[in-house]
Amino acid sequence: MSGFSIDGVHFTDDLGIIHREGSAHPISPGFRSSTVEIPGRPGVYDFGGRPDVREFELACMIPRNETLYGVQEKAREIARVLLDDYGRPKTARLIYDYEPDKFYNVRLVNGVSLERVVKAGEFTLPLTAHDPWAYSVRDNSDGVPTWGSDDVTFEYHYLLGNEETGDNTFTITADKVIEAKIRGYAVRPIFDINGSAGDAHFQLNGKQFDLPSFSNESWTIDGERYTVKHNGQNGMPDFSGEFLELLPGDNEIHIWGYGMNFDLTVKFRDRFM
Repeated sequence: MSGFSIDGVHFTDDLGIIHREGSAHPISPGFRSSTVEIPGRPGVYDFGGRPDVREFELACMIPRNETLYGVQEKAREIARVLLDDYGRPKTARLIYDYEPDKFYNVRLVNGVSLERVVKAGEFTLPLTAHDPWAYSVRDNSDGVPTWGSDDVTFEYHYLLGNEETGDNTFTITADKVIEAKIRGYAVRPIFDINGSAGDAHFQLNGKQFDLPSFSNESWTIDGERYTVKHNGQNGMPDFSGEFLELLPGDNEIHIWGYGMNFDLTVKFRDRFM
């Protein structure tokens, strides 16, 4: 049975925990449907669905040859990985051995009793990814991966030379088109802007946002969190337009304006179902 790691701790290699058959790794999360019932109308109006949380059940076993004291120490080591310094469940990265290029942000939920672990030697870790996506361990600022690096092995699915992982920082002094390639599902990138412009316009896949005149100032437009920072403060009142989306496949970000002299960094991380 393939193993797994949580926050960089491999449960088999580092803790000696056996990953048993029967673990649940769903191919997709559940989905929440948005519907409205209209009195007198058969059925409901369907406004579509969206991904819900993703549940994991990791079946594990503490080796039977451990002493009672050794089993208790294993239980404490497991708890230390899953809980923060105050003993509260923390959000951690779950990575399966058979898919080392992707991680899930998971947290321990109700249902585990370390006392029962000590008695039975077998237990199931119920973990929930409240954000149901699987994310690439590398973002587009990490550069093109090459064989022989410490964090990329033959089990990784990266395409060497893929343009998506090229230089993601640009100096903008004239109209420009920036290309970006998405391997997974649609993502909303982060735009970091530092410098000056009389005005600046950004367009991507039919959506656009505009920035007013600025001089030696900074902007951070975070589409995933729906926030705009202008010189570190709330910049939403000065922001006009929509948050942009990168769609699966090839994308072109169109930038134009006048008096432009700024550095632009476009950040994103591929995500998968």
